[in-house]
Amino acid sequence: MGEMMVYILITIVVMAAIVGIGYWRMSTFSRELLNQGMNAEDAEERRKYFRKAALLGNKEAILAYACTNPDMFAKPRMLPFDYYIGLHHFPCVFADHYFAKGLTRYIVNEQKAFMKRVYNFEGLDEDCSDLIEAAIRALGITMDGIVIVFMPCSNPFRFTNKFQHLCWKLQRKGYEANHLTYPYLSVRDQKSEEMASDSLMSHVKRIVGVENRKVLVVDDVINTGETLNAFAKELKKYKTKIVGAVFVSKVFNPPHNPLLAWLRIVFSHK
Repeated sequence: MGEMMVYILITIVVMAAIVGIGYWRMSTFSRELLNQGMNAEDAEERRKYFRKAALLGNKEAILAYACTNPDMFAKPRMLPFDYYIGLHHFPCVFADHYFAKGLTRYIVNEQKAFMKRVYNFEGLDEDCSDLIEAAIRALGITMDGIVIVFMPCSNPFRFTNKFQHLCWKLQRKGYEANHLTYPYLSVRDQKSEEMASDSLMSHVKRIVGVENRKVLVVDDVINTGETLNAFAKELKKYKTKIVGAVFVSKVFNPPHNPLLAWLRIVFSHK
């Protein structure tokens, strides 16, 4: 009996050592694949290495792969999704995904180029009219009788300059829009998404030109939707009907459950 116990213990130790060495080698190999992906310039090569490392259980590679394939893990771009405010809902569309600074190290060059355009739009250097028009078309609604309204900004100068060129271009394409007649926030906390939704529009000036009208909301980025919700409530005071909302980008929220994300990668064909 004593010898049998020794053999069992030796077997357990050997098996544990084999498993440990195997895990170490797999972990080392997955890190190598992740690094190869980080150094790859070609988008498909980058995704390929990230996927291989992710399949080996590397959590950072799972995150990296999710960033390079955001439509697989979040609401897809240029595809309408319903936004609900109580019982009322309307379709929303965004042109592409926006990534927080901590995630930009994983994205491919095409995504980086889009991010630069978002930064330019926020910095008043670009109007992104082509992206807004594409999003409006993807929304799939008839724009006859619909007026475009723009989401409030931090001050009147920023509101006017942010949407001025965009408004003019949309007007030339036949859309009804006027950046001078819509609201702005005289003061807006940078952490407004964390504030109570009822207070987000507390500094909005009176909105003119929207009474009893159908409106389409336009903005640069959507995240939690709290600002959109507050703006919708503000517009409701004028008996407007929101028929949709389009955004240049939507903040990409990484998958919270690595196991579910891993399973999604396993059963994907990309």
